[in-house]
Amino acid sequence: MAFRNADRSTCDDTVDSVTGNYCNEMSISFDTSTNVSASSGVGVNATISASTTFLVVHGIGSATNNLTAATATAGGTSMVQIGTIVAGNNKYFAFGLMNPPTGTISIVITLTGDTAHLSRATSYTGSKTTGQPAQSNEGTTASGGITTTALTLATNSWLIGGFRNDGAAVSGGSSTKRTPDTNNIFTGDSGGPVSGSQTLNFTNGNSGGWGYHSFELEVAGAAPTGKSGFFAFM
Repeated sequence: MAFRNADRSTCDDTVDSVTGNYCNEMSISFDTSTNVSASSGVGVNATISASTTFLVVHGIGSATNNLTAATATAGGTSMVQIGTIVAGNNKYFAFGLMNPPTGTISIVITLTGDTAHLSRATSYTGSKTTGQPAQSNEGTTASGGITTTALTLATNSWLIGGFRNDGAAVSGGSSTKRTPDTNNIFTGDSGGPVSGSQTLNFTNGNSGGWGYHSFELEVAGAAPTGKSGFFAFM
């Protein structure tokens, strides 16, 4: 790929003097989110638009019920586990899928050691469809708010996170809350393109604990970052 030249007439190896972007660079957008909580192995329908490039499912099971593992499928396609952590009495998990099946599809999460989960499926458009998420992290806190550990993002990436909290969450700083606190699970993100060192921040009205998984979603058509895309954790 190449940058558009200074007069914006052709693609070459110079930065576009107007936008600073690649000439074929797209933009990421939040698409939709669906509550997919259910018993283990039971499908819940979600409507995924034809332009979706990345689907993420965040959820919890009860750690006290000995949840040891989880798998997920979207429209019959296996999702990749991109995060897991124990937060309070719950085991938190995250799954991702590039270029997911679209239309009305069934999201199925199957647990080992537990019988039910509380989960949300969220989709985005305009992202790269290889090597995503580019990087990710996760953590917990016992206080009434949370700030994710910073990730250093490529230009025009989005920072996205799934959160579990013990009370109704409120956006903080530049973070955008995308979904209601259904079963204390919600999705939040940077609300637009960002770059450099970035965090997500949310607060709530009590002293309950939090668990989160955040990740970088790179924009389609952007310059190679030199970072290897990876799926981590477990």
